[in-house]
Amino acid sequence: MSRSFTGAGPFASSVNIGTLDIFGDLNAALTLAERDSLAKVISAPRISSMNREKATIQQKGENISIITTTSEQTGAVNKSEKRTPFSLELNVTPQITADGGVIMDLDVKREFLGPIEDGELRSRSVNARAAKAKVLVRNGQTAVIGGIYTSDETESTNGVPGLKNIPILGWLFKNRAVSRSKNELLIFLTPRIVAQDEMRPQTASR
Repeated sequence: MSRSFTGAGPFASSVNIGTLDIFGDLNAALTLAERDSLAKVISAPRISSMNREKATIQQKGENISIITTTSEQTGAVNKSEKRTPFSLELNVTPQITADGGVIMDLDVKREFLGPIEDGELRSRSVNARAAKAKVLVRNGQTAVIGGIYTSDETESTNGVPGLKNIPILGWLFKNRAVSRSKNELLIFLTPRIVAQDEMRPQTASR
């Protein structure tokens, strides 16, 4: 069973949330999906939190772009490097219910790089998708968050060096290709209630 939630904020998107009961190891199922090129595991962190206290999981990345500029006076080509950070962030606030269930208040934000144009390694913009939702699961049950999509469109131009830059006639010596892809981010959350006397300094629960 799944429910659809609408996120809040300027980058809001529609999110589907449901529960998952798997007989066996979830990690094994994800590994199998990766082997068949059906999925890619971005991160598998574990974190602990007190009841009704917010916990944050964040994964950061950095894109290195080469910006090329050409002087109109001398024709000299200059290249500079620009680093663009982007991240995936999940904030979750757990609340234990009287019957031993767990209510999770979720806030998800995913930043991703904008498209590449003309096959050049230029500075890429950073776009974002964000959503907020609340889900109730049993202790040890897995909640699945889906519906956070990103689309990537890459345009590249290849041709004979020098000749492809000739005005008008240059198209006879080059070709253009457009590649499109669409990905969905799935987040699996499995809360486990740990008694205070069982916790250790480095104990973490997914």
